[in-house]
Order: sequence, then C-alpha cells, then structure tokens
Amino acid sequence: MRILLISIAAYKTARTAMLKTPASLSLLYLKILAKKQPGAFVEVREFFLETSVENIIGSLDGLDHDLVGFSCYVWNMKKVLELSRYLKQRYPSLKILLGGPEAGPVAEKILERNGHIDFVIRGEAEQTFVELLDTLNRQGDLNEITGLSFRSDNGTIVNNPERPLMEDLSVIPSPYLDGSIDFSNNAYLTLETSRGCPMRCRFCQWSYKKMRYFPIGRVLKEIKILCSLPELQSLYIVDSSIFYNRQRALEILDAFSVPERKFSVYFEIDMNFIDEEIIEKLAKLQGCKFSFGLQTIDPEVSRLINHRIDPDRFKNNLSLLRKKSPAARISLDLIHGLPGDNLASYKKTLDFAMSLFPDSFYLYPFILLVGSEFYRRRDEFGLEFEDEPPRWVSSSNSFPGPDREEARKLSYYIQFFYNLPMARKAMDMLWISANRLRPIGHVELYESLIVFLEEDRIDLMAAWEDVGAGGYERFHLVFKDNKEKENAFWGMFGEFIKKRSRELVSK
Repeated sequence: MRILLISIAAYKTARTAMLKTPASLSLLYLKILAKKQPGAFVEVREFFLETSVENIIGSLDGLDHDLVGFSCYVWNMKKVLELSRYLKQRYPSLKILLGGPEAGPVAEKILERNGHIDFVIRGEAEQTFVELLDTLNRQGDLNEITGLSFRSDNGTIVNNPERPLMEDLSVIPSPYLDGSIDFSNNAYLTLETSRGCPMRCRFCQWSYKKMRYFPIGRVLKEIKILCSLPELQSLYIVDSSIFYNRQRALEILDAFSVPERKFSVYFEIDMNFIDEEIIEKLAKLQGCKFSFGLQTIDPEVSRLINHRIDPDRFKNNLSLLRKKSPAARISLDLIHGLPGDNLASYKKTLDFAMSLFPDSFYLYPFILLVGSEFYRRRDEFGLEFEDEPPRWVSSSNSFPGPDREEARKLSYYIQFFYNLPMARKAMDMLWISANRLRPIGHVELYESLIVFLEEDRIDLMAAWEDVGAGGYERFHLVFKDNKEKENAFWGMFGEFIKKRSRELVSK
C-alpha cells in the first residue's frame, strides 16, 4: 500500500523555506510506525498555506498512491478540503484520510458535508493509523478500530468508540533517533517532549487533556542529536507547558545549555510555571525566543475564559528575564473578542502589554476552535460566527460587531507597525517623549497614527486576512517589492512622527 501524508504549514518564512525534510512531527511519527506494516510505503510532503491548490496539484501530478492523509488545523482546513476534493475527482479510487484537532472533534459533520472524505481519525492518531493500515491491507472490519469515523460501503457514517489517550508515549518512535530520516540540511525543526495541558482554558483544544511525558532519557538524546545538526537555525518546542514539571524542565534547559548548540530555541511559556531559578536557566540560552500567552488582564474575562493571570507577577517575571537576558527575544500573545471582554478592556490589556516593551506581538481574533469548551457553550455567550474554518467570532454578548471590527482593525495596525523594528522604535520614542509632558497610552498614539494614515489614504489592508502573519510578512504582502509605494509609506510615517511630536509639545 502506498500512502502519502500531507502537511500544509501556516506561513512560509526564511527558515521554513529551507526545509529539506518535512518538519511535521505528527506525520513523521506515522511514517516510521507504518514501516512495520507489510508492503507499506509512506511518503511525507510539506506545503505552505500561500501555495495555491493548482501548484500543489501540479507537484502531485501522476499520483499513484492508495491513500492520502492530511493533518488538519484551523488555518489549513479550508485548503485541505479543497485539495482533497480535487484529488478525489482526479483519482476516484484514492482513499482520503483526515486527522488533527480541526477534524477529529467534528468528524461526523465533516463526513456528512464532504462526500469525498473516507476516514477521519479522532484524537491521537498513532495507534488508530497503524490499525487502519493493517485493516485495509487484510480487508478486515473497520468497525473494530477505536477512534475512527468512516463512511461505510452503503454510505452510512460510522463513529467507532473513542480511543483512550496514550499513557505510554515511549511507544511512539522518535524521528531523530530512528536513523532513517536525514535532517542534516534542515534550518528549522520541532521537538515534542510532552502531551496534554495542565490548564483548563475554555478557548483552547488542549484543555482537559492529561499531562503525559516522553521518557526524559529519550528527550535528552534527541537534544544531543539536534545540537549536532550543522544547518539547524531554529527549534520550536511544541509542548503546551514545558515548565509544568519543574525538575524535568531544568534537565531539558541544561541539555540545551551546551556550546554545541548553535540554533535558537523557541519556547511557549506559561508565566504561572516559571520562577527565578528557571529564569536564570532561560537567560543562559543566548539567542532564544520566548512567547508568553497574556490574552487579557481583565479579572472578569480571565475568570470566564479560565486563564488566570496575575499582571504584577507577569510584569515582574518578564522584567527579570529582560534583566538577566537582554538579548532574549520576547513575544506576547493577546486575543481580542473573548467572551466577557469588550473594546475598553481590550485596549487596557493592549496598553499594559505595550508598556512591557516586548520584541513582537501576535494579536489574534477570537477563533472558535472545535473541541474547545466555548465551542460547546457558544449559544450561552451569544457567539456569532461562520460555521466554517477559521470560525472568527464576529460578535458576542459583551463584544458587539462594530466594536469587534474596531478591535480587529486596531490590532491589525499595531501588529503591522510594532513588528517592524524601525517603526516600533520610533513609536516607543514618541511615547516616552510624550509621557514626559503628560500621561498618554500606547493605544492612543497608535489610534492617532491610524487616523493620520487613513486621512492620507495609505492603504495597508492587503494583508488583512493573514491574521497569523508577523510584521515582516504583512509588510511584504502589502508592498510586494514596490519600492515607490514603500518609500511613500515611510515618508508618510515620518511626517506623522514629526506632526505628533509638534502637537504634543504644543499641548
């Protein structure tokens, strides 16, 4: 049996563009596991969200596989369905398999709405995938595979019983220790040391999943191998909360603190689980990036979303990290449109976040993720959204549509400018100068910038839909190497800085 597994990554960056071997761990796990199946040949291909379906199809011309599987996320689901539909039309005997967090929780709905889909794996895929290959190979009974939804021969949709979470993660093979995959030319890779999440955030799909760990000995061996790769520039840790198990986290940080490591490590960090000792260890990891999920500082919103934040502790820990590691790159994540939130409280959170002077921002609209508690309780909070990915929430009981659009527009402009170092530095200096004269918020300054640019009809909205793109990605999407337009933009931005400075002094 010939199997093709496809990953469609969110955004193409300088590092991910240099991928020689696909970096999707979930699909590489499946590839190695499938080797034990007699006659199974598994190929993994990785594409990017901006690649057109036509170009992907062109690269798959002459497809001779029996099954194609897709890893489904909120950012790629629309393209996955479009691509899989085209493949089924072109190769009618091809079986289509979906898995991942955007497919499993709504498996029955997907099968009902998309007649070209044959199978959907619900939950963790490794054991279900192996059993599916074995069953198809021997023409066995699909009803015996837990965690699988499928379309029977008579068209009936069958949802088999749920598969329990894997307790022993050691049975999942390591792509880095297996020896059959060459990563020596990759600039970007990922590492998973645990599964599950100790938090219970109601907007997230990871909530209510028990924490489980890959053996620490395996993880340390993987890190040693990663540190030996000559071309590796960036490693992303995919764990939800790597610092929840403190002693284990300290061992992992020590393993990265070796002279052989030449790459940057990207951690997503929950401020609730770090202390001064961990900050000391993080500070030794020169050239690394730390992303913190702030989301909101409003206590009532924090209670509703079940994401507890102590703003003072957050600020103090971040300040200590800055002091210990001035070169660390710090990013903050916020969500606008959350249940219980409103425009005023969101702006307050923005002002707090910008007062911490992070290196970059990711300001996300509230997206209703299938499998999250808010998805199940959507009517209770009056959440209005299109029932197709990415499911941006357009309105709620506390955040009406017009305010929601204003928050989204403000977030777009702040992320556009703040993630451009030259623009951010100019705005920060303007803010510092202004506050010597009178108290003024960061948001107020950015709002005046938006008004100024719109009065002069500077159109920066070409990247409006690319909610996950950073400043540089948005900048290139807007200007597309048009130097004349780019120069006019910077000239107009300079005029704003001069004009606002004069206004502040005059007041």
